[in-house]
Amino acid sequence: MVSLGEMVAYLPIPGGHIKLAERFVDRALSFTMGWNYWYNWTIILPAELSAAAILINFWNRDTSLNPAWITICMVVVIVINFMGAGIYGEAEFIFASIKVITITGLIILGIVLDLGGGPNHDRIGFRYWKNPGPFAQYEGIGGAKGRFLGWWGVMSQAAFSFIGTEIVAIAAGEAKNPRRNLPKAIRRVYIRILLFYIGGTIIIGWLVPYTDDRLNLASGDAASSPFVIAIENAGIKGLPSVRIRSFMSIDADRRRSSMPPC
Repeated sequence: MVSLGEMVAYLPIPGGHIKLAERFVDRALSFTMGWNYWYNWTIILPAELSAAAILINFWNRDTSLNPAWITICMVVVIVINFMGAGIYGEAEFIFASIKVITITGLIILGIVLDLGGGPNHDRIGFRYWKNPGPFAQYEGIGGAKGRFLGWWGVMSQAAFSFIGTEIVAIAAGEAKNPRRNLPKAIRRVYIRILLFYIGGTIIIGWLVPYTDDRLNLASGDAASSPFVIAIENAGIKGLPSVRIRSFMSIDADRRRSSMPPC
Protein backbone atom coordinates (compact mmCIF):
# COMPACT_ATOMS: atom_id res chain seq x y z
CA MET A 1 0.00 0.00 0.00
CA VAL A 2 2.87 2.39 0.71
CA SER A 3 4.37 1.58 -2.69
CA LEU A 4 0.97 2.16 -4.30
CA GLY A 5 0.73 5.45 -2.44
CA GLU A 6 4.05 6.60 -3.84
CA MET A 7 3.05 5.63 -7.39
CA VAL A 8 -0.39 7.21 -7.31
CA ALA A 9 0.93 10.38 -5.66
CA TYR A 10 3.45 10.66 -8.50
CA LEU A 11 0.75 9.92 -11.13
CA PRO A 12 -2.71 10.69 -9.68
CA ILE A 13 -4.59 9.42 -12.74
CA PRO A 14 -8.19 8.13 -12.92
CA GLY A 15 -8.32 4.35 -12.58
CA GLY A 16 -5.76 4.13 -9.81
CA HIS A 17 -3.79 0.89 -9.60
CA ILE A 18 -5.51 -0.58 -12.67
CA LYS A 19 -4.24 2.18 -14.97
CA LEU A 20 -0.86 2.14 -13.24
CA ALA A 21 -0.55 -1.54 -14.16
CA GLU A 22 -1.00 -0.59 -17.80
CA ARG A 23 1.49 2.24 -17.62
CA PHE A 24 4.26 0.41 -15.74
CA VAL A 25 3.73 -3.25 -16.75
CA ASP A 26 1.45 -4.16 -19.64
CA ARG A 27 -2.06 -3.58 -20.97
CA ALA A 28 -2.80 -7.30 -20.50
CA LEU A 29 -2.17 -7.03 -16.76
CA SER A 30 -4.36 -3.93 -16.55
CA PHE A 31 -7.11 -5.69 -18.52
CA THR A 32 -6.98 -8.72 -16.21
CA MET A 33 -6.93 -6.61 -13.05
CA GLY A 34 -9.87 -4.55 -14.28
CA TRP A 35 -12.11 -7.55 -14.91
CA ASN A 36 -10.98 -9.20 -11.68
CA TYR A 37 -11.80 -6.01 -9.80
CA TRP A 38 -15.23 -5.84 -11.45
CA TYR A 39 -15.87 -9.48 -10.53
CA ASN A 40 -14.78 -8.81 -6.95
CA TRP A 41 -17.25 -6.01 -6.33
CA THR A 42 -19.99 -7.80 -8.28
CA ILE A 43 -19.69 -10.72 -5.88
CA ILE A 44 -19.32 -8.57 -2.76
CA LEU A 45 -22.51 -6.58 -3.41
CA PRO A 46 -24.93 -9.53 -3.05
CA ALA A 47 -22.84 -10.89 -0.17
CA GLU A 48 -23.18 -7.58 1.68
CA LEU A 49 -26.90 -7.32 0.96
CA SER A 50 -27.41 -10.86 2.26
CA ALA A 51 -25.38 -9.99 5.37
CA ALA A 52 -27.62 -6.97 5.97
CA ALA A 53 -30.71 -9.21 5.82
CA ILE A 54 -29.09 -11.63 8.28
CA LEU A 55 -28.39 -8.78 10.71
CA ILE A 56 -32.00 -7.59 10.48
CA ASN A 57 -33.15 -11.13 11.25
CA PHE A 58 -31.47 -10.79 14.63
CA TRP A 59 -34.72 -9.09 15.66
CA ASN A 60 -37.07 -10.43 13.02
CA ARG A 61 -36.79 -14.22 12.68
CA ASP A 62 -39.04 -14.34 9.60
CA THR A 63 -36.51 -15.30 6.92
CA SER A 64 -39.22 -15.06 4.25
CA LEU A 65 -38.79 -11.28 4.45
CA ASN A 66 -35.12 -11.50 3.44
CA PRO A 67 -35.81 -10.55 -0.21
CA ALA A 68 -37.67 -7.45 0.98
CA TRP A 69 -34.81 -6.33 3.24
CA ILE A 70 -32.27 -7.05 0.50
CA THR A 71 -34.30 -4.93 -1.94
CA ILE A 72 -34.55 -2.03 0.51
CA CYS A 73 -30.81 -2.07 1.21
CA MET A 74 -30.03 -2.32 -2.50
CA VAL A 75 -32.18 0.72 -3.24
CA VAL A 76 -30.29 2.68 -0.57
CA VAL A 77 -26.95 1.66 -2.10
CA ILE A 78 -28.07 2.58 -5.63
CA VAL A 79 -29.43 5.97 -4.52
CA ILE A 80 -26.18 6.83 -2.70
CA ASN A 81 -24.13 5.91 -5.77
CA PHE A 82 -26.32 8.03 -8.05
CA MET A 83 -25.78 11.07 -5.83
CA GLY A 84 -22.22 11.64 -7.02
CA ALA A 85 -18.81 11.49 -5.39
CA GLY A 86 -19.56 14.19 -2.79
CA ILE A 87 -22.65 12.54 -1.32
CA TYR A 88 -21.04 9.08 -1.57
CA GLY A 89 -17.99 10.34 0.31
CA GLU A 90 -20.12 11.84 3.08
CA ALA A 91 -22.17 8.63 3.39
CA GLU A 92 -18.98 6.55 3.44
CA PHE A 93 -17.56 8.80 6.16
CA ILE A 94 -20.69 8.48 8.33
CA PHE A 95 -20.98 4.70 7.96
CA ALA A 96 -17.25 4.16 8.46
CA SER A 97 -17.30 6.38 11.56
CA ILE A 98 -20.09 4.28 13.05
CA LYS A 99 -18.05 1.13 12.50
CA VAL A 100 -14.83 2.63 13.85
CA ILE A 101 -16.58 3.81 17.00
CA THR A 102 -18.32 0.45 17.37
CA ILE A 103 -15.24 -1.75 16.94
CA THR A 104 -13.23 0.54 19.24
CA GLY A 105 -15.95 0.24 21.86
CA LEU A 106 -16.05 -3.53 21.44
CA ILE A 107 -12.29 -3.81 21.89
CA ILE A 108 -12.44 -1.72 25.07
CA LEU A 109 -15.43 -3.74 26.28
CA GLY A 110 -13.59 -6.98 25.49
CA ILE A 111 -10.60 -5.93 27.59
CA VAL A 112 -12.90 -4.98 30.47
CA LEU A 113 -14.78 -8.29 30.29
CA ASP A 114 -11.56 -10.26 30.05
CA LEU A 115 -10.33 -8.60 33.25
CA GLY A 116 -13.55 -9.45 35.08
CA GLY A 117 -15.31 -6.13 34.75
CA GLY A 118 -18.66 -7.56 33.62
CA PRO A 119 -21.77 -8.04 35.76
CA ASN A 120 -20.71 -11.59 36.69
CA HIS A 121 -17.12 -10.46 37.50
CA ASP A 122 -15.64 -13.49 35.77
CA ARG A 123 -11.95 -12.82 35.17
CA ILE A 124 -11.23 -14.77 31.98
CA GLY A 125 -7.64 -13.81 31.33
CA PHE A 126 -5.99 -16.28 28.96
CA ARG A 127 -8.22 -19.16 30.04
CA TYR A 128 -9.31 -20.06 26.53
CA TRP A 129 -5.76 -19.86 25.20
CA LYS A 130 -4.93 -22.71 27.58
CA ASN A 131 -8.12 -24.73 27.13
CA PRO A 132 -9.08 -25.49 24.37
CA GLY A 133 -6.16 -23.40 23.04
CA PRO A 134 -5.83 -20.50 20.60
CA PHE A 135 -5.86 -22.63 17.45
CA ALA A 136 -8.40 -25.16 16.23
CA GLN A 137 -7.26 -28.44 14.71
CA TYR A 138 -8.30 -28.34 11.06
CA GLU A 139 -10.57 -31.27 10.11
CA GLY A 140 -9.40 -33.16 13.18
CA ILE A 141 -5.75 -33.22 12.03
CA GLY A 142 -3.58 -33.37 15.11
CA GLY A 143 -0.43 -31.53 16.08
CA ALA A 144 1.17 -28.43 14.66
CA LYS A 145 0.11 -29.39 11.15
CA GLY A 146 -3.59 -29.29 12.06
CA ARG A 147 -3.20 -25.94 13.82
CA PHE A 148 -1.32 -24.47 10.88
CA LEU A 149 -3.96 -25.69 8.43
CA GLY A 150 -6.67 -24.17 10.64
CA TRP A 151 -4.88 -20.83 10.59
CA TRP A 152 -4.31 -21.09 6.84
CA GLY A 153 -7.97 -22.02 6.27
CA VAL A 154 -8.98 -18.76 7.95
CA MET A 155 -6.41 -16.71 6.07
CA SER A 156 -7.56 -18.04 2.69
CA GLN A 157 -11.08 -16.81 3.45
CA ALA A 158 -10.20 -13.67 5.40
CA ALA A 159 -7.83 -12.29 2.74
CA PHE A 160 -10.71 -10.76 0.81
CA SER A 161 -11.49 -8.64 3.88
CA PHE A 162 -8.52 -6.47 3.04
CA ILE A 163 -9.99 -5.56 -0.34
CA GLY A 164 -11.04 -1.93 -0.25
CA THR A 165 -7.84 -0.33 1.02
CA GLU A 166 -6.85 0.35 -2.58
CA ILE A 167 -9.92 2.59 -3.02
CA VAL A 168 -7.70 5.40 -1.76
CA ALA A 169 -5.69 5.04 -4.97
CA ILE A 170 -8.85 4.81 -7.10
CA ALA A 171 -9.88 8.22 -5.73
CA ALA A 172 -6.63 9.84 -6.83
CA GLY A 173 -8.15 11.28 -9.99
CA GLU A 174 -10.78 13.20 -7.99
CA ALA A 175 -8.89 14.03 -4.80
CA LYS A 176 -7.80 17.53 -3.89
CA ASN A 177 -4.02 17.91 -3.70
CA PRO A 178 -3.42 14.14 -4.11
CA ARG A 179 0.35 14.41 -3.77
CA ARG A 180 -0.11 15.59 -0.20
CA ASN A 181 -3.30 13.87 0.93
CA LEU A 182 -3.01 10.37 -0.58
CA PRO A 183 0.29 9.39 1.08
CA LYS A 184 -1.10 10.55 4.43
CA ALA A 185 -4.24 8.43 3.98
CA ILE A 186 -2.39 5.31 2.82
CA ARG A 187 0.16 5.43 5.63
CA ARG A 188 -2.71 5.06 8.09
CA VAL A 189 -3.93 1.79 6.56
CA TYR A 190 -1.62 -0.43 8.61
CA ILE A 191 -2.83 1.22 11.83
CA ARG A 192 -6.43 0.29 11.02
CA ILE A 193 -5.42 -3.27 10.12
CA LEU A 194 -3.46 -3.75 13.36
CA LEU A 195 -6.10 -2.17 15.58
CA PHE A 196 -9.38 -3.36 14.08
CA TYR A 197 -8.57 -6.65 12.35
CA ILE A 198 -5.76 -8.15 14.42
CA GLY A 199 -6.77 -6.42 17.66
CA GLY A 200 -10.40 -7.49 17.26
CA THR A 201 -9.36 -11.08 16.55
CA ILE A 202 -7.18 -11.23 19.66
CA ILE A 203 -10.03 -9.90 21.82
CA ILE A 204 -12.40 -12.54 20.39
CA GLY A 205 -9.83 -15.23 21.19
CA TRP A 206 -9.77 -14.04 24.79
CA LEU A 207 -13.51 -14.03 25.28
CA VAL A 208 -14.92 -17.03 23.40
CA PRO A 209 -13.49 -20.55 22.96
CA TYR A 210 -13.68 -21.95 19.45
CA THR A 211 -15.51 -24.97 20.89
CA ASP A 212 -18.57 -22.90 21.85
CA ASP A 213 -21.64 -24.54 20.27
CA ARG A 214 -23.17 -21.15 19.50
CA LEU A 215 -20.43 -20.43 16.97
CA ASN A 216 -22.57 -22.13 14.36
CA LEU A 217 -21.39 -20.85 11.01
CA ALA A 218 -24.18 -22.65 9.20
CA SER A 219 -26.95 -20.98 11.21
CA GLY A 220 -27.00 -17.80 9.10
CA ASP A 221 -27.84 -15.91 12.29
CA ALA A 222 -26.10 -12.81 13.62
CA ALA A 223 -26.48 -14.27 17.12
CA SER A 224 -23.54 -16.56 16.27
CA SER A 225 -21.22 -13.54 16.28
CA PRO A 226 -18.45 -14.09 18.86
CA PHE A 227 -18.88 -10.55 20.21
CA VAL A 228 -22.59 -11.18 20.78
CA ILE A 229 -21.78 -14.47 22.51
CA ALA A 230 -19.17 -12.79 24.72
CA ILE A 231 -21.62 -10.05 25.73
CA GLU A 232 -24.31 -12.63 26.52
CA ASN A 233 -21.83 -14.67 28.58
CA ALA A 234 -21.03 -11.55 30.60
CA GLY A 235 -24.72 -11.12 31.40
CA ILE A 236 -25.09 -7.73 29.74
CA LYS A 237 -28.63 -7.32 28.42
CA GLY A 238 -29.56 -5.15 25.46
CA LEU A 239 -25.98 -4.57 24.29
CA PRO A 240 -26.03 -7.33 21.64
CA SER A 241 -28.82 -5.46 19.84
CA VAL A 242 -26.81 -2.24 19.96
CA ARG A 243 -23.80 -4.05 18.56
CA ILE A 244 -25.80 -5.57 15.67
CA ARG A 245 -27.52 -2.26 14.90
CA SER A 246 -24.18 -0.47 14.73
CA PHE A 247 -22.98 -2.85 12.05
CA MET A 248 -26.01 -2.18 9.85
CA SER A 249 -24.07 0.47 7.91
CA ILE A 250 -24.26 -0.02 4.14
CA ASP A 251 -20.58 -0.37 3.35
CA ALA A 252 -18.01 -2.83 2.04
CA ASP A 253 -17.11 -4.04 5.51
CA ARG A 254 -16.37 -7.76 5.67
CA ARG A 255 -18.43 -10.05 7.84
CA ARG A 256 -16.25 -12.30 9.98
CA SER A 257 -19.17 -14.65 10.59
CA SER A 258 -18.33 -16.46 7.34
CA MET A 259 -14.90 -17.53 8.58
CA PRO A 260 -14.07 -20.83 10.29
CA PRO A 261 -12.70 -20.64 13.86
CA CYS A 262 -8.99 -20.15 14.34
